[in-house]
Amino acid sequence: MYAYFDGDSIGDSIELLLLNGKIQEAKELSSKLNDAIYQLKMEMKLMPNIEIILFGGDDLLIYYDDFEKDMEIINAARNNYFNRCGHYISCGCGNTINLAMENLRKAKLMGKNHFLYNNQIIK
Repeated sequence: MYAYFDGDSIGDSIELLLLNGKIQEAKELSSKLNDAIYQLKMEMKLMPNIEIILFGGDDLLIYYDDFEKDMEIINAARNNYFNRCGHYISCGCGNTINLAMENLRKAKLMGKNHFLYNNQIIK
């Protein structure tokens, strides 16, 4: 199973700060976001049966084989990310990377801060 995480409206938030001349606030937000996604990666790395496939920017793609815990893992990760940086993260899951990416895209189009799995939206 693959899970693809992507921060919601991150680029827009930073761009708005920069366009309004709030450079220091943009730097601070960027630092918080980097820390949040890094901590998420480190948490996943410590879990058994999880492999980090991709990590960069505000994206994290993992492979895991513990089907029973998928909801628990995803929701804990989303909550931890928000608590660290005050921004939401969406996630798409699937049996293939393509399906995980497609579900992530659908989740974001449905309003962000969503987790789409098996055509089921979890807010």
